[in-house]
Amino acid sequence: MKSIIVDWQKDAKPEICETEENHFRMKPLSVCTKEGFSMEMEARMILQIDDDSVIIKKFGSFATFIEEMLDILTRNFFTYKERQNIMSNRLNIQKELAGLLQEKLAEYNVRKIELMIVSMLMPEYGIPRSTKSETERSIKEIHHFENVDNEHGKIYEVLKAMFSLLTILSILVSLIIIMMNLDHNTPIRLSTIVAIIVVIIGIRQYFDIRKLMNTVK
Repeated sequence: MKSIIVDWQKDAKPEICETEENHFRMKPLSVCTKEGFSMEMEARMILQIDDDSVIIKKFGSFATFIEEMLDILTRNFFTYKERQNIMSNRLNIQKELAGLLQEKLAEYNVRKIELMIVSMLMPEYGIPRSTKSETERSIKEIHHFENVDNEHGKIYEVLKAMFSLLTILSILVSLIIIMMNLDHNTPIRLSTIVAIIVVIIGIRQYFDIRKLMNTVK
């Protein structure tokens, strides 16, 4: 019995390469995500072969068998596969593809196939210009709104401090007027009554303004 390992990896050469005995590397698989984006995927497959004489007789080597049979079947599977979230459905996809390949390759004495989806590779090149422009524009808009929010926050703090200061000053002035006009031997003057009313209104407005400012913020 022989075991063959096939790695579809990012840094592999375009052509199949045997790094060690019965260990082959190929360029990543191309898949289409549920959202419709084309991406590359790294995967590893292990094949257990009872008798390799059939493969050697028909293909001449394991490399040719992998390149002309195994790789094509695997890539076709993902090409015509219904769009779905690859990583979240990884276990089901691995099981489905392994079963399909084992059925297709049974005549070549392939006894068992194990497949492991390793990772999804984000595209580095070939991003559509329109998509890139929209992304850059969105980033600029986010930064703009962040700056605007910061400016509004500063203005809010200044206004809050001004309203608080004015309210406190009006209360203090009213208290001074009350103290100046307060005489136990004389009737309460009109100015004293007005000052008391101003104090009460000022305190109420102070809390109303703070409540309104907190709501706006």
